[in-house]
Amino acid sequence: MAQIVPGSPRFTLVRSTAQITERTPALVRTDRSEYLLLSFMRVGHWYLEQDDRRTELLPGQFAIYDSTRPYRLHADGPFEQMVFRMPRALMECRMPRLSHMTARAYDSGSGPGALVAGFVNLLAGHAQSLSPDAVESFEIAGADLIATALALLGEGSGARSASLFERIVAKLSNQMLDDGFDFAVYARQQGMSLRSLQRLFHENGTTPRAWLLQRRLDNIASQLRSPAFAQRSITEIALSSGFNDLTYFNRMFRARFSATPSQWRRSTGRDKS
Repeated sequence: MAQIVPGSPRFTLVRSTAQITERTPALVRTDRSEYLLLSFMRVGHWYLEQDDRRTELLPGQFAIYDSTRPYRLHADGPFEQMVFRMPRALMECRMPRLSHMTARAYDSGSGPGALVAGFVNLLAGHAQSLSPDAVESFEIAGADLIATALALLGEGSGARSASLFERIVAKLSNQMLDDGFDFAVYARQQGMSLRSLQRLFHENGTTPRAWLLQRRLDNIASQLRSPAFAQRSITEIALSSGFNDLTYFNRMFRARFSATPSQWRRSTGRDKS
């Protein structure tokens, strides 16, 4: 049973028995809700899978998952949790690499995690006495607290290379659409070996090739939704985004979004192939 906490639809108290909840690529495509969900376990436990990670969440812990990417929740017995849905845009501008923080269990009883849990519990407890505008204002203010706490928690969970990784990939934005892009050349430009670059990507849960493919596909998907690119054909958009093999592009796009580029564009009301 899911119960909305009085005062704000952002908070949900979930009590349930064994269940599996899955947000598939197809559901992500049709339901475009963009939230970061913080789940605080109170009773029982469940497993969360997202971004090629799987974690068990126990009482006194919280985890994060992102509605813009597929995930899977599995509980093999009764559980109770509080879920806080935070607009993803609030956190994305504060934490560019949100995907590194998902599907990890954080301690909500001490340190930075306790600050996050304290803020969320206080806001949930007082939301009913606040206006919707006031709740939204507190959410915005709390985003800085949550981002700071997650950054500190990340330092203790294998994320020491995240800062370097963010700097490296930030510089890729102007080059990643070039169909002749070469990671070996790019590594030299950054003063490191190709092997070191590959290790850095691996430490952050991906590979150079997988990261580049995902970013190119996400860039195309965004353009297909945008009115600014409505007059450009899918072929033009794909070629200008680094794909010179359209068969490969179509296959990879369908694998990532469970839809062809044309189907994706039609779902937004624009259909120029």
